[in-house]
Amino acid sequence: MALTLLQTRFVDSYLGEANGNATKAARLAGYAAKTDDCMGQTGYDTLHSPAVQAEIQRRTAAIARASKGKVLSAESLLALLSEQATLEVGDILDADGYPSVDATKKGRAKRHVRRIRETRNGTEIDLLDATKARELLGKYHGLWSDDTVVTVHAAASADALIATVLAVLQDTIPDADTLDHITSTLLTRLAGSTSTSPG
Repeated sequence: MALTLLQTRFVDSYLGEANGNATKAARLAGYAAKTDDCMGQTGYDTLHSPAVQAEIQRRTAAIARASKGKVLSAESLLALLSEQATLEVGDILDADGYPSVDATKKGRAKRHVRRIRETRNGTEIDLLDATKARELLGKYHGLWSDDTVVTVHAAASADALIATVLAVLQDTIPDADTLDHITSTLLTRLAGSTSTSPG
């Protein structure tokens, strides 16, 4: 069964920019939905269409055949990032302390060189970004993220929940006036909801 134009765009997006996120792939493909929930359902339905599933399987199989084992495993990628993150200047210097093409071609540095060029002042060696490698490793290990997540346990008291929310607000909102406004609004609404809830 042939794919529609929207389904083809969905598969392109799903395997590309959306990175396996069906909702994002549906949005990028051009599907229309009134709410995010509707877009999520559209993405889910499109992803589970037999024709779309067959095309995704066909394309991923073609990619696997073309790569012939050249795709890094998660462990290999983490090892390379770790090596890049811990690379030191000494890994590219010769015995006299100067940047050395020979030293760079041996050992740990060889996989992390962006560019080597000769200049009037000697050899210039640019390495891949160690800071970016550290950032990616930190995200992988859950040391930080782009989102603030508050976990609430069912046994937590209302006071503990309020204290947690206020602490997160204080950490994320630097403007004191805005923080005061949000805090007072939150406390007012909480007071109103607790006074009307059944006792």
